[in-house]
Amino acid sequence: MQATGAELLLVEGVMGLFDAAADGFGSTADLTELLDLPVILVVDADRQSQSVAPLVAGFANWRVGVRVGGVILNRVASMKHERMLVDALAATGIPCPGAIPRNPALALPERHLGSVLPDEVTAFETFLDTVAETIGDYIDLDRLRALAAPLPEATEPAPSLPH
Repeated sequence: MQATGAELLLVEGVMGLFDAAADGFGSTADLTELLDLPVILVVDADRQSQSVAPLVAGFANWRVGVRVGGVILNRVASMKHERMLVDALAATGIPCPGAIPRNPALALPERHLGSVLPDEVTAFETFLDTVAETIGDYIDLDRLRALAAPLPEATEPAPSLPH
């Protein structure tokens, strides 16, 4: 496996957790189940409070082989809003290692099915610095790291993917 020897592997999914190709295969959930990776849901908490719990519970219980290990709340309006969300999530038993406040500086321009490419974003390095600082300030990285688990060593090289 290409990640052999890596201290930590972070895999970003595309679209929604269960969204796949037209044939129904290839979702992020498929990958997490195949590799037994914990899922960290990033939930847009803008304009919701207690509803976050059934939303997260739905994702956590939708498919038996998909393990939701934690939730990061995004676009939280205030400390009071964060407390309401975290209190609601307590009923799910799923940890919340952090909550990112609303911040227009954290938004990237978008187009159909995704964000624009880095070289198309004005001051992209400044954007990355802002993201890094925000994560450092609002995400408990030790708690997030604790949700990770070692993968077994690959016994043979990964097969080549088709072009």
